[in-house]
Amino acid sequence: MRKMQNSVHYFKEERILKKLAVLALLLCMMFMLSVCALAASGEASAEASDEADRPESVTVEGASITGEIAGWMYTEDDGVLTVIQSPQTVKSEMVVLLPGLIGEKKVDALGNGNAVMSNNKLNGSWVLFPEELGFIASSAIHDFNDTVAWVIPGTVGVSDDPWLSCSGYVITAAGSPAADAAALNGKDVESIDGLAKFTVSAGENGYITPAGTYYLPAEIAGLGTQLTVTSAENYKIASVTVDGKTTTFDEMMQEYVIDYKFSADSEAISAEFEPLAADET
Repeated sequence: MRKMQNSVHYFKEERILKKLAVLALLLCMMFMLSVCALAASGEASAEASDEADRPESVTVEGASITGEIAGWMYTEDDGVLTVIQSPQTVKSEMVVLLPGLIGEKKVDALGNGNAVMSNNKLNGSWVLFPEELGFIASSAIHDFNDTVAWVIPGTVGVSDDPWLSCSGYVITAAGSPAADAAALNGKDVESIDGLAKFTVSAGENGYITPAGTYYLPAEIAGLGTQLTVTSAENYKIASVTVDGKTTTFDEMMQEYVIDYKFSADSEAISAEFEPLAADET
């Protein structure tokens, strides 16, 4: 009898141990599955974060950033200079100036098939393109939903569809590429003839960004934009002249931001540069 009781207890204990082993195995498998799921989620989040942080127009195959001035990113391939990304400040400017020059080099194209700038939703904003710009590519500008007008010199080449979700009429020359693009996109056109010119230029060994020659509608008087003066390496800003008034710098200054308001007297902004002194290098 005692042997039988011992056998019963033994089999009960064996069954319990087997159940515990199966339960432990199941818990181990669930733990491993959870770890794998968390790892996959982390990788997906990292990839999503990378995609969110990556400038949209840099994702084009074969494009690589070769330079950046004051937030304007550009590539240069066989001497062709293409602006591919704007700084974030264009989202909050009432007057957006596009660069026609990077240093002494003309900008051949604005955009490479992706958005250069997007999401300016300020009511009453204006966008001014410079004479020096060669071409405005397809889909270069996205979501400028409350823009009043686009001022595009007749010499600038324009794709059939440079705008995506952008309001506003076009100010340009009759029969110009910009006029043709406006017609294709259902935008009204007004003449650029008679508008005053406004020039932004830098001397050797530095930059003003944006830079170029712009046409100014009278309606932008009182509205503002931002320009950045930057010296080349081993140089500093000697002076900045705004509409005939010159500011010089006693201390070493290698970057200077101009918060500029347009007026009926707007004419030009320029900057000069000089080498760093021996005790400044």
